[in-house]
Amino acid sequence: MKKIIRLLLCCLLFISCSSKPKTLGIDVSHHNKLTNCDWQYFKNSNVKFIFIKASEGASYKDPLRYKYFNKAYSYNMYIGAYHFFRGDVPAEDQYRNYDKATEDMSLSLLPCIDYEKDGFGKESEVSRIQNLIKLNELFNSKAGVYPIIYCNLIEYSKLKIILPHNKFWIEAKSPNLSIGVIKQTIKKINNKEIDFNYCDDINSIIFSD
Repeated sequence: MKKIIRLLLCCLLFISCSSKPKTLGIDVSHHNKLTNCDWQYFKNSNVKFIFIKASEGASYKDPLRYKYFNKAYSYNMYIGAYHFFRGDVPAEDQYRNYDKATEDMSLSLLPCIDYEKDGFGKESEVSRIQNLIKLNELFNSKAGVYPIIYCNLIEYSKLKIILPHNKFWIEAKSPNLSIGVIKQTIKKINNKEIDFNYCDDINSIIFSD
């Protein structure tokens, strides 16, 4: 009888954990070309957080980053910014670009490094990962935090041990295996595809001094 009771308790615990509500967010860049109708949809859908593309490589800064920041701020969203990583660009130049791109933003979420195939050049994988490690340490030493790493499951399996202090955000094309603190999905709204994200614990990604 005791074994049955313990089993029932375990089942109840599993159900309660698996059904724990997740916090809904989005990630955007100038490619999305968001309209007022889109923002109203986000409000009606109870979107609570947003990651805005700030920078890429050594010099590119997203031209709509401040427009999206101001809009998200007016909707009382938690706001974060991400840097699109380029494997063949020195880490120092990349951090400097991100820092400049976000200097007038009051961000409430941890920074993010977008680490994905489109940013990989002709450098070797070893060289690319070493560059990522350098950039990661620059965030820690200069911003005082380790950034969230956005990647797929294959890269996650390589980086998790190498970057033990970082939180991970898994991209939409990877299956949902409850890995990482954020899982991305893609939804079509107002005839455009938008990245929606589900965070297990919003408090775990909030930046605090």
